[in-house]
Amino acid sequence: MVLEDFAVAPGRARGQSAEGTDLFDRGYQQGWEDAAAAIRADDLRAAARLATRLEGMTHTQSAAMSLCLAQIEPLLAEIFDKMLPRAADRAFLGLVIQEAASQLRDASGHALTLRVAPEAVGPLHAYLEGTSADLAALRVEGEAGLAPLEARLVHPGGEREIDLAGLLDGMDDAFDALRTSERSRTDD
Repeated sequence: MVLEDFAVAPGRARGQSAEGTDLFDRGYQQGWEDAAAAIRADDLRAAARLATRLEGMTHTQSAAMSLCLAQIEPLLAEIFDKMLPRAADRAFLGLVIQEAASQLRDASGHALTLRVAPEAVGPLHAYLEGTSADLAALRVEGEAGLAPLEARLVHPGGEREIDLAGLLDGMDDAFDALRTSERSRTDD
């Protein structure tokens, strides 16, 4: 076994020629290059496997989301088509009265006109009779251009509009857009 002799000039061991040292250095360098190339090749293989798995996970996640939405779509359709309109119908008069009472407090004794769809005037009067709110300065009128879930509160300082019909339409549009985008995404 030959050990390196540090007493000898650097780069040359005792009994070793300059040519032998060069061969050793080239071999040593080639060994490092081979090791670095093997590491790079391993890294490339690992990156390719990772990319394949991530792509598969993306498709899997997309499929899971599509399946989940397809499963709950009938429930969401029932909510949007039946439950939300019923809830809006039940809440409309109370919301209008609450807003009217608030506007009357801010009106400083001025009269407030509440305009609703003509078919909502009768139910609104009946609802007013059953409330304990002080709405003596409130005048209720029918306005032909308003939908059943729309109201307009008019006072000397301005006007306030309540539009639950527009809110429901906006929510229906958003739900339809979600369904359309999901269908187009699954078709791709």
